Amino acid sequence: MQNQTLDWYGVKLLYVNKVVGEPDPKLVDCNYIEGYIAYEESILVVQANSFDTAYQKAQAVAKENEEDYQNIYGQTVQVKYYDAVDCYLIGETQELSLQDGVEVYSRLIDSNAAEEPKALLERLYPISDKPKFLLLNREFSRSISKKSA
Repeated sequence: MQNQTLDWYGVKLLYVNKVVGEPDPKLVDCNYIEGYIAYEESILVVQANSFDTAYQKAQAVAKENEEDYQNIYGQTVQVKYYDAVDCYLIGETQELSLQDGVEVYSRLIDSNAAEEPKALLERLYPISDKPKFLLLNREFSRSISKKSA
């Protein structure tokens, strides 16, 4: 059997963080938002011999990382994997050294000359600090690979 070279890929995953159930009325404050849902992008670095294999490996890890937990209002936050939305070839060598400054993901975004960078950021990243309270009791930006280690 021939040894196959494994390349490094960055796979972007999309999760849905859905808050369900009724809040404890004693815990509701000015940050509470009814019916809150947040979509989370996460980039996972994997070694694979092809884009297809990279997607498969990342999806397997993503499904393992699905979970439910309680927020600060006593509600359940359901974290569900939705899809692997993109894959980026980081380096074409097993010996690639992940170090400070190595690009692990890149994406081109459609826009037009009239859209200023600030408007683009607001369109792509509309989350404010207030809704994050609905996801508290857990780190908002997860390290996806912690369970796969």
